[in-house]
Amino acid sequence: MKERIKKVEQVLQKILLERECPLNIANWLEVELDELFPFDCAIQDFVTELALYQPRGGEFLINEEELIKRCESILSYIVEINRL
Repeated sequence: MKERIKKVEQVLQKILLERECPLNIANWLEVELDELFPFDCAIQDFVTELALYQPRGGEFLINEEELIKRCESILSYIVEINRL
């Protein structure tokens, strides 16, 4: 489990560094986070946002810029909860 969480952290860091998130990466994150943190409300909210993600956005969808902002906060959250 720790290895999977570390991989998620690395992917989130890459998204923040490159300032882009391909749809296939968002889909992978959605599944990984849902499986790793099924009872964490903050992460489940992010999983929902990933499900609503389209790089160019749209009505009721999250665009790439919005998702990248959320990646930053969720990465900090994941790092913090895994220190405990």
